[in-house]
Amino acid sequence: MRAHKRNNRAAGGRDKLDAIVVYGVSDFAVPDIFAALTGVGIRPIFIYKKEDYETQTLHDLLCAEAIEYKDSAEVSVIIGRLATYFRIVAIVPLKDEFVAASIRLAEEFGVRGISPGCATAIDKGTFSRLFPELTPETFELSKTDLCEALHIIKTWGRNAILKPAFGTDSAGVTEYKQGQTDVSEFVGRESYILQQKLVGRNIFIDGAVLGDEYVFWGIGEVDRSYLATETQYNWPVPDLVSSSTYEKVINSIKTICKRLNITRSTFHIQCILTDVGVRIIDPNFGRIGGNAVSFLLAKTLGLSHVEFWEAYFGLFLDNKIDYRLKGKLNMKQWSAINFGVERDSMVMAVTTHGLVAERTLTIQRLPARVTSLANGNCGWMFTVVCPRDEVAVAASRIMLETTSGAISPVY
Repeated sequence: MRAHKRNNRAAGGRDKLDAIVVYGVSDFAVPDIFAALTGVGIRPIFIYKKEDYETQTLHDLLCAEAIEYKDSAEVSVIIGRLATYFRIVAIVPLKDEFVAASIRLAEEFGVRGISPGCATAIDKGTFSRLFPELTPETFELSKTDLCEALHIIKTWGRNAILKPAFGTDSAGVTEYKQGQTDVSEFVGRESYILQQKLVGRNIFIDGAVLGDEYVFWGIGEVDRSYLATETQYNWPVPDLVSSSTYEKVINSIKTICKRLNITRSTFHIQCILTDVGVRIIDPNFGRIGGNAVSFLLAKTLGLSHVEFWEAYFGLFLDNKIDYRLKGKLNMKQWSAINFGVERDSMVMAVTTHGLVAERTLTIQRLPARVTSLANGNCGWMFTVVCPRDEVAVAASRIMLETTSGAISPVY
C-alpha cells in the first residue's frame, strides 16, 4: 500500500492529514490497525460505543485517537468536526452493528466506504427472503403471532434457532427446543427471526470483492465439540479447500454480490454443511470475522498481523485489492481457542507458565466475575492463537488465579 501525504488545508493554514474513521473495533485489533495505518501516513480514528465491553481499554491504548459516543446521532457531528482537521478518506466498519451507519456516513461525507448492498445482506430476515435457496427455512417473528410461530416450529419437526436479524458476537442467539410452549418474549420484536436448526459442519469463509474482482482466503471450521457453544476456529481446513463445497460457496457469494450490487466489501460468511448442501446462516458483509479471525487469515496468507491490516485497508485507500491478499494459501492449520471457566468464578489473573503462542488475546478485563463457558460466548475470557497440533499443550500451561484458588480453564 502506498504512503499517503498531507492534502488540502486545515483551519489555521496547516496541511490536512489523511485519516480513516474505523467504526466499532475490538481491543486486540486496535494496536496493529494503528501501526498499519500510521505506517503509511494515515491517521486512524476509532469511534466506538461507550457501552461496548470490548473497547474499554481503547483510551489506554490510543488516547486521543479513540472517540466514544453515547448514541448514533452524535457520530455524524463527531465526523463533521474531524473533517475540519483531517481529510477523511474512508469510513470502515469492523462490526455488523455499524455497517448500515457507516454506509450512510460515507455517503453523507462523500468518502469511500463499503457498498450499500451490504446493509441488505446482513439483515438475516431480508437475506433469507431474497436467497431462500441458500438459507435454512426462516420465519420472521415480527410478522406473525405466537400461535403461528409455534405451529411452524412444530411442522419443522426439529429444534429451531432464535436470533436477532441484526446480530453481533452471537448475542441474543437462543436454541428453541421441541416441546417448549412459550416464545412470547420474542414475538413482536422487529429484529428477531427463527431458523431451522441444521445438523452438519459449521464452516466459514472470508474474502473481499472490489468491482468484478474477488479474493477468497480459504475455508475454516468452528469446532463445537467441547464445553462451549463456539470454542475453536481451525483455519484453513484442507479437505474443504480442495472440495467442490469450496467452489459452491464461492459461487454463492458471487451470486449474492451481483444481485445486491456489492462491489466493495470484505465478508465473513458462516454456513452449515449438511447432507443436502451448504446453507448460509450468517451473511456478514462489510467486514471480516471478529475475535481472532484476522490473526488466522494473516497466518494463512503468510503475513504478520500488521501487514494483513495494511493490505486490508488498501481496498479503501488505493481502490484495489492488495497483491498480498492474493497470495497462495499456507495449508498448515492454525487454531484460535476460546478459554473460559467451568463454573462462575471471580478471576483475578491469568498465568501462562511459559506458554509460547502466536498471540494471547484478552477478551475480558480482569479482575472480573466470569460466568460459566457453558452459558455461551459471554463466558469467553481469552483466546490463544497457535498451530492446531499445539492446542493441548497450550491448554495445559494456562492457570487462572481466582478468589478460591488456582483453577484450570476450559475450552
